[in-house]
Amino acid sequence: MADAYGWSKRQILEEVYPDELPLFLRRIQRRQLLEEQRRIIDKLHLIEIVTMPYRDPKKGPSRLPRDLQTQLRRIDDLLHPERGKHFDQAAFDQLVALKARVDAIRR
Repeated sequence: MADAYGWSKRQILEEVYPDELPLFLRRIQRRQLLEEQRRIIDKLHLIEIVTMPYRDPKKGPSRLPRDLQTQLRRIDDLLHPERGKHFDQAAFDQLVALKARVDAIRR
């Protein structure tokens, strides 16, 4: 935390409550992931700029940008775990049936 916020050890020990630590650590991790994501996007742009004149359209894109795209997806999954959740139709149907039963009981 001292490195991330520039605080001294004394400041951390005296001013940070133990129950605040998880919050600070999540913020630090999120900031690090966003920074890593930004660096990867910058690298992808530089690769596109440098390789555009020399790229053979028959071969398709190189492997390096695909690897960087994979890393970006992994970081995005860590930053947004709720994304990519698939809709569960069976659970939704059960919920609708339960709501209908509750409505029938209330009448």
